[in-house]
Amino acid sequence: MPYIDGSNPPPPTYISWYEKDQMLLSWINATLSESALPYIVGVTSSKDAWTVLNRRYASLNPSRVMALKRQLSFFYKDNLSIQYYLHKFMVISNQLAACGSAINNDDLVIHVLTTNLVKIF
Repeated sequence: MPYIDGSNPPPPTYISWYEKDQMLLSWINATLSESALPYIVGVTSSKDAWTVLNRRYASLNPSRVMALKRQLSFFYKDNLSIQYYLHKFMVISNQLAACGSAINNDDLVIHVLTTNLVKIF
């Protein structure tokens, strides 16, 4: 975390620091979903990547929370694979949790099961 939050800045001779920072940046890249990767293209440090992702996904802006809830309510399976469909629901749910507006698992299951029923009727 000291590399990511900036509390461990690079020392004057920073080869070891740079190697660790680049390893952390690689780990961050490896754990991102395909939809998140474009936001950190060209980022050169783990701190910068963390800052970009935090600004993008952990915004406490009420309009961001409302937009995510709207996406959750109107997301239909259509021709998507079930794997992608469920993954997309989890991505939105995780983004809501990061904004401080977590949806419990029971409500998430209800969204997944009923969203497509509403479209049918």
